[in-house]
Amino acid sequence: MATTKDEVAVVEAQPQHQRLSTWRYNSPFVQTIIVGFVLFCNPGTYLAITGLGAGGKQPQLIGIVNKANVVLYCLFGASGILGGSIINKIGPRWALMIGATGYPMYAGSLWWIDKAQGSWFVVFGGAWLGLSAGLLWSTQGYITTCYPTEAEKGKYIATSWVLNAMGSVVGAAIVLGVTINNTSVSGVPSSVYIIFICLECAGLLIAGLLLDPSKLRRNDGRPIASFTPLPWYQELKALGLTMLEPKMALITLSIYSSEMYLSLTGAFNAWYFNARTRSLANFCYWIFQVLGALAIAWICDAKIFGSRRRRAFAAGAFVAFVIGGTWIAMISFLSVNDINRSQTPRAVDWTETSKFAGPFVIYILFGACYPIFQNFHHWTYSTFSNEPHVLGRYSGYFKGFQAFGTATAFGIDTHGVQFIREAGAYFGMMIVGLGLTMVAIYLYTTDTKYGQEEGVVIPEAFEDVVEEHEHDHDHDHAHDKAVDQSESAGSQKE
Repeated sequence: MATTKDEVAVVEAQPQHQRLSTWRYNSPFVQTIIVGFVLFCNPGTYLAITGLGAGGKQPQLIGIVNKANVVLYCLFGASGILGGSIINKIGPRWALMIGATGYPMYAGSLWWIDKAQGSWFVVFGGAWLGLSAGLLWSTQGYITTCYPTEAEKGKYIATSWVLNAMGSVVGAAIVLGVTINNTSVSGVPSSVYIIFICLECAGLLIAGLLLDPSKLRRNDGRPIASFTPLPWYQELKALGLTMLEPKMALITLSIYSSEMYLSLTGAFNAWYFNARTRSLANFCYWIFQVLGALAIAWICDAKIFGSRRRRAFAAGAFVAFVIGGTWIAMISFLSVNDINRSQTPRAVDWTETSKFAGPFVIYILFGACYPIFQNFHHWTYSTFSNEPHVLGRYSGYFKGFQAFGTATAFGIDTHGVQFIREAGAYFGMMIVGLGLTMVAIYLYTTDTKYGQEEGVVIPEAFEDVVEEHEHDHDHDHAHDKAVDQSESAGSQKE
């Protein structure tokens, strides 16, 4: 076992073959659910607003809201990259609580501009959210990749994502309910923002329920790992080394491009549909997110596909199929119908079946693409390590570079670039990035990392796997040594 002395003592102190309930307060899965409810209340409602285009405002306000989003995601990128190291120092509870403060501030800024009080507060709200969201999402990545065993990482990632998406489903349902009779291109009423602010404040309180990770126990009674923080200079040095790792460099293009199309789909939704139809599209978009998250999680964890490496390649093929098909459909629609965003918004209603059906289906398929592409890459970097500090830095790296990509996309969209040009660029980046990710999987994803990292406690269910792996390693080492000795003896005879 590659564990510290303190952790070995803790494991030995536990009665053997414990079978604890999953539904305990100090269960890793229950703690993941708590994170999921924070996502439900905060980014879930925020993303429901984002999906409406222009922050739920009128289409002519897309420029102001996009400028705020550029500020938001630039700061999000910086706070995300540092987020993993901050979590390693202050712990996930405080990081999550700080991270939850930005969402009600941003929703409040949208309510402010709705009252025609000026655009400065939207930029301020975006800046605050950017600084805080990096911590929140880094914590989500940290907990969903560090707390589960290797066999359950897809499940944990999906659990938090499904709850996040359900927050957006509820948010989108609220918007749909108040706009169902609105056939204009106007934005949503102020009451929607008040409801969202209340939900987001509740998320801040829920974040306080997280336990210190050292207090958690798996169902076999064992702790997860050693969570002793490093001194700041060592932590920052380790962060710098993380940014130079080849395996993370290989998946960076996928990370960078994974959310870029949000500005495109949000702007297209606001431009093409009227208020009630874009609310319906947004509602269905988030339902498909739930389905997409469950699908990719099942493939990543399904034993039917065999070893972890085989599951990784099967999941990658599924991602390529869904992403490729959706993008080809989108680009074909934009090209065939000669969509030009410089023209007057279409304001298509759901009663106009011939104009509504095609783009509606394409839009909601992007909802499925969102978690399928992103969660696959979360799972991929989680195969590189089980060590909490390393996964914290990986999670921050992921959210940081993802946010920089999103900031780039919103910056591009502020210039009114034609939808088809954006679509072609983002599709190309995602497909090339996915190819590089498969190279990273081929080179760096192994069937297990247990027994290879200091401070990580091996779950009871994986002890046989680790012993078999070590036996194979020792056998290979002995074989290589025998070959070397034979070659040495042969050379001496010569």
